[in-house]
Amino acid sequence: MKAHTYHLNDLNHSAQWLLAHARKGVVCLSAPMGTGKTTLVKAVITQLGAVDPGNSPSFGLINPYVNAQDETVAYHMDLYRLKHSSELWEIGWEEYAESGIWVFVEWPELAIEIMDHPYTLAKISQNPDQSRTLTLEYVQP
Repeated sequence: MKAHTYHLNDLNHSAQWLLAHARKGVVCLSAPMGTGKTTLVKAVITQLGAVDPGNSPSFGLINPYVNAQDETVAYHMDLYRLKHSSELWEIGWEEYAESGIWVFVEWPELAIEIMDHPYTLAKISQNPDQSRTLTLEYVQP
């Protein structure tokens, strides 16, 4: 397990740290609402060279991000509205999980239920001084 403490005004460094220490592929972000999951993912996607880091995919569920060469560098999923893991198959979960591209998943509990590929579990906690601690755990189902 690896850990990194950061402040929201130092997101670029934290995004670089996450990319250096997470395994490329699926990164499941687990944290209470308002802890900064989307904010961190946007910083990571910017570090990957995305042309438009965009917004949370809460309503579309999945946002793809491309670089200046129109190559997909990441997918960002927000599974908050899903009720059953079976809904993941309907959105093509397996294709994303096997793509070899970064896939950042907020509210990943349903995905974790069906995950059969290695992934990184990224937990964010808020500290009393308003800093965040990001811990990474590599999971091999």
